[in-house]
Amino acid sequence: MRHLLFDWKNQIKRVALCMALLPALGLALSSCNHNDEPPSEINLPIIRQYLPVTVQFAADDNEWKEKIKGWANKKVIVNVAAELPDDPLGFSAAYKGVDFSDYTLLITYDVRDWEMETYDNRYYRDNVEKSYNWTIGIGTSTPPSDNREQMYFTRYAILVKKLPQDATLNIWFSHRALNWDWNE
Repeated sequence: MRHLLFDWKNQIKRVALCMALLPALGLALSSCNHNDEPPSEINLPIIRQYLPVTVQFAADDNEWKEKIKGWANKKVIVNVAAELPDDPLGFSAAYKGVDFSDYTLLITYDVRDWEMETYDNRYYRDNVEKSYNWTIGIGTSTPPSDNREQMYFTRYAILVKKLPQDATLNIWFSHRALNWDWNE
């Protein structure tokens, strides 16, 4: 009988030990695959999103084409008001009145042959490439055509926290087709 009682006491000790170790084991298993590395991308705040400024022009308007020559796909990083470019669209007080001691104004331009109907921005830090990235999402329901009569010149701008002096900036365009009837 003493032998049976002894085994019963050991069994209780083993169960108690297992119950005590179970939470520790659960924590150890749930913390697997976590490391101290930062995520590869971090979304950053956009302080102000400016509405895109667009000029529609005839595809054969050579005078306007000459004015915008060199502006398509141009990117500008503005850290002081004097760095605002002398672009063909001009800048309002909303651009000129920025507090450049704390903020950087990012500007880019494009020329396209379809009308923009939706627009959004994403601004993030790529920790792998060590770059700042601005993605401009544009949507259209204009079907593709080889013979466009109208063209569009657009300036895009966002205000962000001050970029470091040696920062690398990438600007990406993302185009989306909206409601195209592909069966026609």
